[in-house]
Amino acid sequence: MNQEKNFELFKFNELIQMVDAISRTKHRSRQSVWSDGYGLQSLEHLEKHIDDILEEMAHRIRQSFNIVRIQSNFRHNKEPLPNEILNFNNLNATQLNAMLFRDRGCIGADVNEQGEEEIFVVIKGIKYKMKKSGQISIENT
Repeated sequence: MNQEKNFELFKFNELIQMVDAISRTKHRSRQSVWSDGYGLQSLEHLEKHIDDILEEMAHRIRQSFNIVRIQSNFRHNKEPLPNEILNFNNLNATQLNAMLFRDRGCIGADVNEQGEEEIFVVIKGIKYKMKKSGQISIENT
């Protein structure tokens, strides 16, 4: 099994936690908190996989917010949707990393009653969740 496939086994929120942990570790290493260089070796190992983690997350977002679902929601949703949603079907790892750097809570996933993950994005304080049915639900945060 290759490295990229290993991250498919994790839940979306677990991937977010991994990215957050790596970010905290990088922050601590910049403060030179490590002794004997062990922390720096661990940091290098984690950084080797951060792109794989972000790519897996971006892949899941692109699958959930695919162009067909997005267009259908723009046509049929009773409430207006922000134009930023149009870009989620092309989201890449670099863009996702920038979004998470600005606001850790801007992307996540909720588990529905069937135990399936439904990915959401928060834009200007409003949560847009792509339901498994393909409908975007809108919630205030």
